[in-house]
Amino acid sequence: MPQLGGLRLAVFAVTCAAGLATAGSASANEIVLEAGALSVTPNASATVNVPPGLVLKQALLSRATTFPEGVNGSYTATFKYYTGPDNNRTLNTEQIDSATTNVNGDVSPTVTGVGADPQIAFAITGAGASADLTRVGLRVDDPQDPSGSVGGLAPNGNVSSPNADVHATNTIDVWGNDNGAGLWKSELYVDGVLAGTFEYVNEDGTGRACVDAVNAGRALPLKNDCLHNYSGKKGIDFDSTRWPDGKHTATVKLYDVSGRVYMPLNNAPFEITNHPDHGNPSANLSIGSGSTSQQNGSNNGNNGTGGVAGESETSCNSPRLSMELSQRPSKLSKGVPVLVSGKRYRFRGKLTCLIGGKRRSAPVKTPIELFNTIGKHTYRKGGATVRANGAITMILSYKSSRTLVFRYTNPDGRRSQVKLKIKVVKKSR
Repeated sequence: MPQLGGLRLAVFAVTCAAGLATAGSASANEIVLEAGALSVTPNASATVNVPPGLVLKQALLSRATTFPEGVNGSYTATFKYYTGPDNNRTLNTEQIDSATTNVNGDVSPTVTGVGADPQIAFAITGAGASADLTRVGLRVDDPQDPSGSVGGLAPNGNVSSPNADVHATNTIDVWGNDNGAGLWKSELYVDGVLAGTFEYVNEDGTGRACVDAVNAGRALPLKNDCLHNYSGKKGIDFDSTRWPDGKHTATVKLYDVSGRVYMPLNNAPFEITNHPDHGNPSANLSIGSGSTSQQNGSNNGNNGTGGVAGESETSCNSPRLSMELSQRPSKLSKGVPVLVSGKRYRFRGKLTCLIGGKRRSAPVKTPIELFNTIGKHTYRKGGATVRANGAITMILSYKSSRTLVFRYTNPDGRRSQVKLKIKVVKKSR
């Protein structure tokens, strides 16, 4: 093994300490994580753990060792990992750096082993000896693509702006998971053109430092705030009015911190219907006068039988949707129902269609969508399905004021919807 001033190296290589690996120096899915500085004394060894889901490829070390005159000691940096089944694991070790005399400088040893619970252990022996590491960097590979799913946009579905006159946006949810370095961003492309981007940052700001570092091409700290799971209510803001009504294709790309990409939608066909023949486009929402007692149950009662024999959702021509708040609100404020924060309220309605030239109840399991408009943004919030005799029931609870939009759109783009502005207040004491 080659000697250099008392330093024994397993492998020596010069690398770039950029956040994302540069072309020609490493895999495109390798990143650098900075563990910071540490000191090692004979009575205080130190370890640096490699995060789960990542594979260590190279250690980037800046260290200075000190051995008092006449002291026989040694400094070592050892890569450790386990192989084999959980009930019979084998410890494997690779010595990646060592010294028996005073040394000061940078080394970049590579590692080859792969296993569970990987870590680098630093140790030193000899009375009065010490090792000061001003940098411990880990070049790691992220071997797995992220995963995820999309809400608010489906293959062969349709999208329409909540208010095409003011370019109101729809929210396209891209829920993500990553077992490696963490989530970075998602992008929506319509007909190959970038239509919107969402960065994976929680409402409390968690993930912001991670995303900013990746955007700037900086190395990430080993202990970072990168999100590994995201299922929040924020997503890609999509202004469908930038495209004409008609058929289009959508691609959604989900990126992790290492640059790996997963596409939950890839050139999926869909239709924009901002100016369809609405049929009966709107309806008034009445405020019921029933009791305020609570009712247990799900938001989408889809049990029961009924509908029209031989008919299906595709038969719902000229749809008419009606909805009502079937519980008495706390009060009315300038015609707007005032609801108590956190309290469950029952909304009931009915959907009818022209079937065989007659207006009849919509078929059972016809989907009704629910949207929430908060400020200038509209979010899809699930919905319910039609039950027997066209009946619809939703039980909803909110903590802030908003506009509820109940909507049905048939496969031909004909739409009927009901809007209700609600004011939500805390329960008075």
